[in-house]
Amino acid sequence: MLYRWWSYPSANFPPGVRGYPVVGALPYLGRYPERAIAKWSRKKYGPIMSVRFGTKDIVVINDYDQLHAAFITKGWSFKDRPPVPLFDTLSGGRLGFTFRDADTEWKIQRNFALSKLKEHGLIQLKVEERVKKAVAKLIDHIRKRNGGPFDISGVLGATICNVICHIAIGQEYDFEDQKFQAFVKDIYNL
Repeated sequence: MLYRWWSYPSANFPPGVRGYPVVGALPYLGRYPERAIAKWSRKKYGPIMSVRFGTKDIVVINDYDQLHAAFITKGWSFKDRPPVPLFDTLSGGRLGFTFRDADTEWKIQRNFALSKLKEHGLIQLKVEERVKKAVAKLIDHIRKRNGGPFDISGVLGATICNVICHIAIGQEYDFEDQKFQAFVKDIYNL
């Protein structure tokens, strides 16, 4: 049984942090998990590695060129998403555009979004910079909670909506804005 815990799911699975039974690598992540994973990637395991979160093995791609190869060059090989009960809970079973598999409805939404982005003449770099800023803001908002429990669905939805609003209409909203929170809630309840 111990051998099964330490073994990788397949021979082609990337090396990485195994951790302890049941909790995996969670005790090693510390206060800033993204920094711990980046350190492991730089110093020991390379740009593609695995981390065991609890009883699940997760593949981490921590390099722009590898991300580009995985999601752009070979995008259709990575088009589906694994089932994650947390996403089902947060979205009320409606996965929306971000977490759904690449089915027909997803393709229609993707094509519409891409056509609108092209219509506005946006280049990839601007979108990428906007997403990085939004993620940094999201991380700061989560850190302000000091490790206390809270419902992340509203903040996560607001972050996604903020990126879309900034791209589409050039407007950004604060997480605490009551009108914006109501707008995000209405979108998720469609």
